[in-house]
Amino acid sequence: MGMTANLLKISKGKLSELHSDPSLIGALVMDTIQGNVEASDCLDLYKSWNALHVLLDDGESGAEVDAVMGGTPIGEDLGYGPARVLDEQEVAKISMGVANITKSDFESRFDVDKMQDVYSFHPEDAEDEWPVSSDLFEEMKKFYASAAEQTCGMILYLV
Repeated sequence: MGMTANLLKISKGKLSELHSDPSLIGALVMDTIQGNVEASDCLDLYKSWNALHVLLDDGESGAEVDAVMGGTPIGEDLGYGPARVLDEQEVAKISMGVANITKSDFESRFDVDKMQDVYSFHPEDAEDEWPVSSDLFEEMKKFYASAAEQTCGMILYLV
């Protein structure tokens, strides 16, 4: 199966609940895994999460670098570390940051040498894998825009 990253939109009220009782995060993640949340509230970054993170981290300090691995750790270790939460202001900043990166800008960041240490990257498959990461970046941009528009926070986790 492998390690995948997931993003989950959450309301300000739910975010407060989680801060008050971090033990609730495990049940919320399980609900997501079992499909008990609205499909429009979650985004699976599959095994491309690490490639997305590396390509967004261009060495500058823009908010977009936090789109995949940002946030504040919360709750117990879920197997690959604890989940992380972003509040609605952080989601809005990340949304603006990724919105400023066009698909061609994102694609221009791709460098096979830079990707050598990326989880699940295989240089011999680069031509096949690259379009998946690029398309997933566009989905992630829309997901962040939707979350920001709804004034949602977000949970980021690896399973």
